[in-house]
Amino acid sequence: MDNRYSTVCSFLLALIFLCVPGLLTLSAHAQDITVTVPEVEPNVGETVTLSIEADLGGKEVDSYSNMEFTFDSSVINIVEVRDGTELSFGQNNFTINEEEDTLNVSNIADNPPVSGSGEFLRIDVELTQEAGIPFELSPSEDPVGEPATSLFTSDAEGKLPIDSINQGSVGQLADAQLIHNAADPALETVDVSLNGEQAVDNFSFRSATPFVEVPAAEGVDVLVTPGGSDDTLAIRTVTFNSD
Repeated sequence: MDNRYSTVCSFLLALIFLCVPGLLTLSAHAQDITVTVPEVEPNVGETVTLSIEADLGGKEVDSYSNMEFTFDSSVINIVEVRDGTELSFGQNNFTINEEEDTLNVSNIADNPPVSGSGEFLRIDVELTQEAGIPFELSPSEDPVGEPATSLFTSDAEGKLPIDSINQGSVGQLADAQLIHNAADPALETVDVSLNGEQAVDNFSFRSATPFVEVPAAEGVDVLVTPGGSDDTLAIRTVTFNSD
């Protein structure tokens, strides 16, 4: 009796698992890959280390390619680029390409895979003048026919883009707020760009932006155009103080 009962139960369980697709499928929530570039405030002539950190989101990584950092080479010098201390890829396959205002770094792990979170890259920089500038990692891109930018790669999963970046800076930045007070019906909405990058679009009369960080002690090109248009209304070079 007990054996027959056990057999019937086993048969019913087998039918349930066969007839309910996905009942035994375990889904894992994929976590994002994030990279953090720090904010540092050295004195003029001082060399400091930018500790670039990554959270690989539980993924196993074998390399990274063309981590592209942008900066103002008139304000800082790149002194040295080194492997990280926590997410170490090693030095054997470490490549650096420095051009004006751009630094590209690639690395293939000596002992793959690399996983977890922590410092994966160290960049030593020297502040050469009393100014503050963004030091930023370009977002991940993989255009057809062009080299990929800022990607991790995995032998198992292929290319792994960075989902979010906490951008950094060298020196003290200034806080700026944009206010639209031009009482002209033709300028009811305008677009504003700072140093060639759009800061706000469809900016309406008598409105103000939150405070945004801009380079300090150096000229910032401010371009104003009608909302949704490329026509130039005004362009000025403004110097902001960090105080």
